[in-house]
Amino acid sequence: MKKGMDEYLFNQILDLLIDMESESSKKILVAGMGGSYSLGLQNITSDLDLFVVFQGDDLSYAHTITKEISDEKRKIDLMCLPISLIIENAELWIKENRRYPTVYYKTSHKRNEERLKKDIEREDFARAFLFRTLLSGRIWYMQNFMAYRQDDNTVDHAIRIIDICDYLFTRAYGNYNEFIVDKEFVPLRKYLYTMHEICSIKWLLKYETKPEPDFYKLIGLQSLDSEITEVFKQWYFMNRDCKIQKNKAIVSGNLLINKFFYRELVNIGNQMENINKEKILQFEIGK
Repeated sequence: MKKGMDEYLFNQILDLLIDMESESSKKILVAGMGGSYSLGLQNITSDLDLFVVFQGDDLSYAHTITKEISDEKRKIDLMCLPISLIIENAELWIKENRRYPTVYYKTSHKRNEERLKKDIEREDFARAFLFRTLLSGRIWYMQNFMAYRQDDNTVDHAIRIIDICDYLFTRAYGNYNEFIVDKEFVPLRKYLYTMHEICSIKWLLKYETKPEPDFYKLIGLQSLDSEITEVFKQWYFMNRDCKIQKNKAIVSGNLLINKFFYRELVNIGNQMENINKEKILQFEIGK
C-alpha cells in the first residue's frame, strides 16, 4: 500500500482525510492517489492528486478542492464524488453499451482524431473515477469500501472487469493513435502510461484481480521480449530522474514499441469481444 511512497507523506495524507471526514460528517468509502504517484512513476516534478469517494448521494460533495499538507507545505488536489453518482453512471453505461471494446464500435476502426477525442471524453467520468481510485497503488480506507460492498452489492455494477478493461483500452488506444503512431517524437509519459494500461488489461483478463499498480514491478511480471523490457526499463529510469515537466520530456518514436503496442491492442480487442461481462474485479485485503 505504501510501497514507493514515503511513509511520512502517506500518513500526512491520512491525517488530511481524517480531518475531511470530521469536517464534512460524510463517511469516506475509499481514497486513492491519482496520476504518476499511483503508478510508481512520480518524480520531482509530479503533482499530488487524490480521488475520494464518499458514502451517500449528496452531490454537493462532487467537487475538487485544494488542501495543503501542513508539515510538507505541499498542495494536493482532492477530487470528490458520492458513491451514488458512480453507481448510477455505471448502470447507465451498462444499459447503453453491449459491445466491447466500445471505442471500436464508435470509430469503426478509422483513425479520426476528432472523433477519437470525443470518445475519450465520453460521459462516464464518475465510473472512471472509481476505476482510477481502486486501481491506484496508494489507497486509504479500502476496508470501508469492502464493507460497503457487503451491505449494498449494487456497487458491483461499477467494478465489472469488462468495463475496467474497456476504460483502460480506450485510454491506451487513444494514446497510441493520438500521440504515438507515426510520430517522430513522443512524450515519454505517453509511452509509459500506454504500456501500463496494456499490461494492466492483460493482468485483468488473465487473473481477474487488481493488477500490480507499480509500473516497474508490473512489467517485470510480464512475459515480454527482452529487448522490449530493456527499452521500458531505460525509459522508467529516465522518467524517474527527469527534472522537467512531463509534457516537455520527449523521446524519439520507437518502431519496435509501436509495433508491439499495435499487436497487443489487436489481441486485447479480440479477447474483450468474448469475455464474460458479469465478472467482478476481485481484491486482496490490503491492496
